[in-house]
Amino acid sequence: MQERTSPTELVMHPVRLQILRSFLGGRELTTGELRARLPDVPPASLYRHVAALHDGGALAVARERPVRGGVERTYRLGPEAALLSEDGMRGLQPGQRRALFTAFLADVAARVDDRIEHLDADEVSFGHVAFRATDEELRELSRRIQALIAEVDDRSAGTARPRRSLATVLYTDPLEESTDESAQ
Repeated sequence: MQERTSPTELVMHPVRLQILRSFLGGRELTTGELRARLPDVPPASLYRHVAALHDGGALAVARERPVRGGVERTYRLGPEAALLSEDGMRGLQPGQRRALFTAFLADVAARVDDRIEHLDADEVSFGHVAFRATDEELRELSRRIQALIAEVDDRSAGTARPRRSLATVLYTDPLEESTDESAQ
């Protein structure tokens, strides 16, 4: 009997991260639609990774329909995809977080590099901002950003707007962990 892949190992593969990212925003896709979105991934590899994500619970079957003697499945994000959420990250060991973060950075770097190579300079932006906030203020900021993105995304339903991606990395600056400015 084959041992089940851990949820962390399941999503750490760069192709699997690309697949999972394709489903963000509540998308439901067939493997054929995934192939169109990820043309650089060989079909056999794509099918193998989709099967692994499905078997591991990161993708779930939304519906099935008969097609030419077979069955076409439409997938959506499954329960194990929640590993990429704030709650899912809390349960990871430092080595698991590091490996997942490295895979995340590699995926973002590849996407940005592709955009820099093929589009105008204003199609890609990045920056670094520092601010002071309590843990509760940070949670509220995160909720408000997510709500704002959802509001903008809801407005785009049925319109021809390009899909945008926002990749964030939030951390406490180790050089300035003190919140008491008079102590500095």
